[in-house]
Amino acid sequence: MKWKKVVSFLAVFLLILAAAYVAGMAFFASHYTYGTYIGKKDFSFKSKNSVYSEYPNEKLDFIVQLNGRGDASLDIDSKAIISSIDYDLGNLERYNGNILNGIGWINKNLHSNVIDVTAHVTVDEEVLKDIIDSSDMNDRSKLKEPQNAFLSEYNSKTKQFEILEGDLGNILETKNTVKAVKEALSDIPAGIDRIIVNLDEKDCYKHPLISVDNAKLVKERDRANSILNTKITYDWYGNWDVIDSSVIKDWITIKDNTVSIDEAKVRRYVERCAGYYDTYNKELRFRTHSGDIKNIKRGDYGWLTDVDTEVEELMACLEKGGEQIKEPAHLHEAYAKGSDDIGGSYVEIDLSDQHLYLYKDGKLFLDTDLVSGNVSAGHKTPDGVYGVTYKAQSVVLRGPGYASFVYYWMPYRGGVGMHDATWRNKFGGTIYKSAGSHGCINLPLSVAKQIYEQVEAGFPVVSYW
Repeated sequence: MKWKKVVSFLAVFLLILAAAYVAGMAFFASHYTYGTYIGKKDFSFKSKNSVYSEYPNEKLDFIVQLNGRGDASLDIDSKAIISSIDYDLGNLERYNGNILNGIGWINKNLHSNVIDVTAHVTVDEEVLKDIIDSSDMNDRSKLKEPQNAFLSEYNSKTKQFEILEGDLGNILETKNTVKAVKEALSDIPAGIDRIIVNLDEKDCYKHPLISVDNAKLVKERDRANSILNTKITYDWYGNWDVIDSSVIKDWITIKDNTVSIDEAKVRRYVERCAGYYDTYNKELRFRTHSGDIKNIKRGDYGWLTDVDTEVEELMACLEKGGEQIKEPAHLHEAYAKGSDDIGGSYVEIDLSDQHLYLYKDGKLFLDTDLVSGNVSAGHKTPDGVYGVTYKAQSVVLRGPGYASFVYYWMPYRGGVGMHDATWRNKFGGTIYKSAGSHGCINLPLSVAKQIYEQVEAGFPVVSYW
């Protein structure tokens, strides 16, 4: 009999449980389970319809925190700037649809359920603007105008010219600030405590007129660095000189964010090099045929830089940029490069010994006696270093009281030159002292012919006493 009582008890118990489960299903089909939060409000066991009556009247109470530059900050009470609230209960509708059947209500009561509710708010722009304008952020005694970005002088650490940002200042653009706050409050979770708006990130500050990405500024910076990184290797009449950034950095000037090359400094460089490497009208240290060392003044001979033209060309090369090899522009050139600008081919005229030597590529090609200008008549042949001006055949040389036909004419200093003298049957010795020429170098016909065949315009002539 006992087992029957037990069975009966169990049956009644199960019926009670079933009834309780069904009752729970019925209740939670229209009510929220335990631990249900909508926004931050607890709606445990409340009717789902109660939300629609409670939320439209729910007030938002949070802080809008504006973070500005430096330590600037402003807290605004949301109640002061929000004129209306419209809650979006879309998530709630979806959740309600999921619980209508009430199935699984026991499990749902064992877990918390958080339903997000979004609020769409309307901001009173005039009130917000007044709050911002009257805040410490707009205290005129603390405001600084933004300073323009600018092109720096040469930076010895980065070895470049750079664009530096000026002081950004701290002047708020109220219109942009209001817009940033409105965007931050466009959709906010119900129950939020604080919303932070970073004014720098939201572009709320007054900009400088010229920023670091200004096209003209970038163009000038790139131009400055292009000039700076130029490398010019000069072949200065056989002497090498390199211009690179270590020199050019001091030639670049910046004024009002505009790059220029200091022409005066470029000119000083050209003049210095010309003064050092030019040979024109300077003394030539010359070893004579006999082995003596003589310092002989160059006449119309040697390297002479065209400074004005070279300054223009060098300025253009710097603007072009890159690596370049260059020879200087010159007004006059010598036969060979280097300080010994006659090289190994030249005519050597020893006026004291009345003898001529022709060297070709460092070797003696011929030598001969000669007759130079008549000293007693005041026609002494000038010494110095010159270059053959030109050469001509079958020429009549004319002067006061004379006209002489020559087969080979090689002038090197105005009307003074080398030529054959068929009217002479003797050369050398002391003839020049009383019966010399009008200043020219008289030579035997056969020798004059050989010299004529070996020389050309510019060929060096070195004469000395």
